[in-house]
Amino acid sequence: GIDGLTAMILRHGRMQVELKGEYLGIREMRKHVAWYTAGYPESAALHRRVNEVETMEGLERLLQGYKIQVDA
Repeated sequence: GIDGLTAMILRHGRMQVELKGEYLGIREMRKHVAWYTAGYPESAALHRRVNEVETMEGLERLLQGYKIQVDA
């Protein structure tokens, strides 16, 4: 479900940040988020918004909002 999906994305994001630093890790996660969420509801809007994310905290907030939107 959506909870497992967002948990997996956040785990991947944390590993990226740990390995590559926040600047590069988050930028690389942008494409991964698009791959992970392809075919899910509202994924096109999420893809547009994730391109504005610059921090792990921002990614967490974005995905929390996405979960609320999709669960509604």
